[in-house]
Amino acid sequence: MRLTTACSGCEPAVYVSCIASVLSGWLAPLMLNVKRHRQHQHMLTPEQFSLRWRSEVVAKDSIPEDVKLLTAPAQQLASVRLPESARRFLAEAGLPKGCAPLLGFEEVGKGLPRIWERYSPGQWRPEEKAGLEHYLLIGYDNEAENPICVDERDGRVFVVEHELLFDPKAREARIMFVNSGIAELAESLLVFNTTSPPERLKAFERVDPPAVAKGAFWSREAAAARENEKEGNDHGRKKPWWRFW
Repeated sequence: MRLTTACSGCEPAVYVSCIASVLSGWLAPLMLNVKRHRQHQHMLTPEQFSLRWRSEVVAKDSIPEDVKLLTAPAQQLASVRLPESARRFLAEAGLPKGCAPLLGFEEVGKGLPRIWERYSPGQWRPEEKAGLEHYLLIGYDNEAENPICVDERDGRVFVVEHELLFDPKAREARIMFVNSGIAELAESLLVFNTTSPPERLKAFERVDPPAVAKGAFWSREAAAARENEKEGNDHGRKKPWWRFW
């Protein structure tokens, strides 16, 4: 990454980075990421997120049990390779069992399995796992039935297109960037569930600028929510499938 400076020389002006794999998959394989410099966004600590989620989401939900936070078992976290910040967040705060927009994170409480341990277990050939071996399953996009995964190498979060799971030639096409880390994911979930649709995109950008890049998950969700609001239908708050049982 190269940092340029403003004409005044007072502060950095923009960041210019060539991203070939950070925002891969459904995004363009090569892109320039240019954004205004801003003061470092201090992420919520696990404790702060937990307190806010319980007071702003769980306490106001008609079925609090469905949106409660699930933490990852410490002994199972010890067996996976994750950045310490991600490991700490999953152990101390966790992620919601389910929440808008139709997402579920029950796999967090089950120890973050590999994709092939949940999708057609025992049927994967070694070559089909290529490109997916670094992804740990944390949940699902329940509308599209796609797995949500954390990359154990750097903690980034992606949605994986389930229809392309067994196609190693579609390595880049089968992933969509969600967030730069677990803490950013948690705070983005808080934004979506506590902020009005017109304000979400800017709130997402404050939390995690790459999350609002064209083709990224939250960029699409924010746009869809705005469109649904115009039509008088808040797609993000439809009753998820698990509440019908």
